[in-house]
Amino acid sequence: MDKTLTIGDRKLKVEVTAYTMLIYEDNFKGHSFLKDVDMLTANPNKVQYSSTVRILWAAAKSADDTIKPIKEFSKQYSIGEVISTAQPLVDLIVESLKTSSKKATAAAV
Repeated sequence: MDKTLTIGDRKLKVEVTAYTMLIYEDNFKGHSFLKDVDMLTANPNKVQYSSTVRILWAAAKSADDTIKPIKEFSKQYSIGEVISTAQPLVDLIVESLKTSSKKATAAAV
């Protein structure tokens, strides 16, 4: 599931897939993608910059492997710009968790 976000005067393509979770957890040891997303949804009035910029970066990296490392990437945006992406990111993540395919099952042989 992908989307183009407008952040300030710039466009940023983001994508949320299983790969996004791997990128996130490989790059941010000790952080859980789903727990950090849950923190964003639990109290929308207390959005944290650090978790939002990590999620934004991982989603951008999923869409484009040439995205700069997190520290360079984050220099492009103000705190307010990053925080403004929280709800669109959550919406994209929720949509990506939905599936129209049948659930996978396993059977012992």
